[in-house]
Amino acid sequence: MLSPKDVYWETVDASRYYFFPGLDYDGMIQSILQRPCSIYLNALNWQKGVADLLDRMDHYVVYVSSITESLLWELEQLDTNERRKRVTVVFDEEAIAKKPEIPAIAQGMAASTGARVIWSKKGPPPAFTVAELRAHLSRRFLVTTPDEFEAQIDRHRGRIAESSSPRGPGARETWIDFHFHPALDADGLAELRGLSAALQESIDAATHDGIECLPLFLDQVQLRIFMTLLMGQHDQTGRALAAYGGVMRGALDYYEPPGEKIGGLSAENRENHLVILRKHLDMAEYAGVRLLAYGRSHEFDDFSAAASAAWNAIFEAATAAVARFFEERGGPLPR
Repeated sequence: MLSPKDVYWETVDASRYYFFPGLDYDGMIQSILQRPCSIYLNALNWQKGVADLLDRMDHYVVYVSSITESLLWELEQLDTNERRKRVTVVFDEEAIAKKPEIPAIAQGMAASTGARVIWSKKGPPPAFTVAELRAHLSRRFLVTTPDEFEAQIDRHRGRIAESSSPRGPGARETWIDFHFHPALDADGLAELRGLSAALQESIDAATHDGIECLPLFLDQVQLRIFMTLLMGQHDQTGRALAAYGGVMRGALDYYEPPGEKIGGLSAENRENHLVILRKHLDMAEYAGVRLLAYGRSHEFDDFSAAASAAWNAIFEAATAAVARFFEERGGPLPR
């Protein structure tokens, strides 16, 4: 059970590999290859996910850095005769004391950056004091502090080593389906999925029947990329990136050869624009094929051959559609 700061290091902090001056692929790969320290549970069904794990884990180290309804619910699930002896509660009073400062920090960030910062921990304060909660937990579990936990680590390692779940090896192993999407009700999710599907239908139709407006087609492809990422459909993101790569390839084929072109590139910016197109093409191929090659959370087979074939088919179709667009509006491509 991770604190918000731990979740930050596992998620948002990884975005630094995408920042200027360039993509740090090596850093991304090293981060991905690290042993995962957390799991993702959607806000709509996180309680079911936790309940499914409770009797599969040997030991629970619960870090209490805030007092929330979700934390209290999790501790309540652990407060049974069978589970209680397999729990260590690390009670961080200093972190709890700092929690009231977070809304003010969020407001300060919004004022200094202009960004809208969402802080969801609103509502009335707990109906008990920190001391009362610690006293209650101490009667139920082994409770320690962060400093004591580190100083007595051998003792805690021993307790953890002696713990065992009621489900032994072979019976407890499972996977957790990746339900990454906004925590909306069924109607809201259906609306988002419908929008994303409609975008794909428009992209497919334009690729097959002809692109009427290339900027609009590109906007639809980009929106499809973001929609699939929003819904956690990484294989579909790979397919959308294949179409995006096709647009980049088609534009390069048209603008790289010399001569007058519709929307021609100015002499001073020509090479810079071509470099941007090449970089976006490289990104689409590198990321798209790999996203297509990832299986579900519990699948570790090699899907690279099928992923490459699928990506190439979409890429070639989109490239051909862009070529037809330029031929119809700007004359045949230079040979």
